[in-house]
Amino acid sequence: AAIEYIKDSLQQLDESSLALLDMQTTFRICSQTAHMFEGIKTKFEKLGNALSDFIGLVRELIDTISEDNRENQAVWETKTILRRLDFMAVLCRNFTVWDEHQDNVFFIEKLRINAPVSASGPRFYCRFVQSPLDISYKMNEGIFEPMNSVACASATLRIGNSFNFWLNRSGASLVEPERLKTALFSSPFPYNKNMLFAVPSDAPLPENNRFQSFVEDAVVNLILSACGRTLVLFTSYESLRSATETARVRLANTGISVLQQGDDDRFRLLDTFKKDAQSVLFATDSFWEGVDVPGESLSQVIIVKLPFSVPNDPIFAARAEAIESRGRSSFMDLSVPEAVIKFRQGVGRLIRHSNDRGCVIVLDRRIYEKRYGKIFLDSIPECKQIYEPINTICNSVERFLF
Repeated sequence: AAIEYIKDSLQQLDESSLALLDMQTTFRICSQTAHMFEGIKTKFEKLGNALSDFIGLVRELIDTISEDNRENQAVWETKTILRRLDFMAVLCRNFTVWDEHQDNVFFIEKLRINAPVSASGPRFYCRFVQSPLDISYKMNEGIFEPMNSVACASATLRIGNSFNFWLNRSGASLVEPERLKTALFSSPFPYNKNMLFAVPSDAPLPENNRFQSFVEDAVVNLILSACGRTLVLFTSYESLRSATETARVRLANTGISVLQQGDDDRFRLLDTFKKDAQSVLFATDSFWEGVDVPGESLSQVIIVKLPFSVPNDPIFAARAEAIESRGRSSFMDLSVPEAVIKFRQGVGRLIRHSNDRGCVIVLDRRIYEKRYGKIFLDSIPECKQIYEPINTICNSVERFLF
């Protein structure tokens, strides 16, 4: 009966949350949206109580088990599950008093159920997230202060010529100044000889309605110049899908295979991309990092737009508001640094070994024409750079690679 009550409570919460989201994919609970959330608070309270009642019943049963049998695997597994349910019950309670946790962001996210189109039942479900706005003090308390020394190494700790963004976000800046040391170690890869970095000077700005058609035409021509072997990174699924459809039509008789994120499992897609030297991969999100394709299978990375976060992302929006409330610029203090980190990760997909050679093409000319663009340019290795019309760049790519 207790389990059925949990199921019923969760279903009510899910249905009410989906109705609240309607056509949106996320809903952040804040002072501006609190009145819309009031009707769902009782659903969280009901589910939290249902979980707590069930947890209490099971713990009463565990108490009746003899000491000799408490080492049984089933008992340990049950206790593990109870700890997870305890966490969920606390999460439900926190959602009902979200305004008492100003150092956290609470939001509801709508996700698609991964099921065949022909399957019956709901197509979406909700995920309920509580996330800290600032982890610096917890990191300092849990890692930097207790340890005699901590070494942190990554290719993306620096924004332009400064470590300040990472130091502040991670909490490393809270330690005593005499304990903190930073250093930059140059890459062993010969970027100055093996990488070409290019931006088309004739590209429309991203807000121009001609930008997408320019992207689709430029991507196809750049792929032809490189004979495939290209990773195209997008910031928008809609832009990705449209560009992929265009490329498949125009490259149909060239022997170049066009792969799209979502067509198959991530690892199988990457395996196909590695093995087929004439294939191209259109991707977004997770493919900006963690992709390791050394050798000739990846000779060109095309970055369609500078990867700024979507303004309505709940965590980003909450952090931006916190920065603005302190009288600072959320664009320069948050948007630009986060975009630079992701940009460097995208550029880093190209050169994986010292003998790798290839081109990085950025179709967003803001990197040269906006003042903040210099921060992006300062974050890439020293290499040959050109800022010319797209036709000139296509010719340069072909000469550089062949």
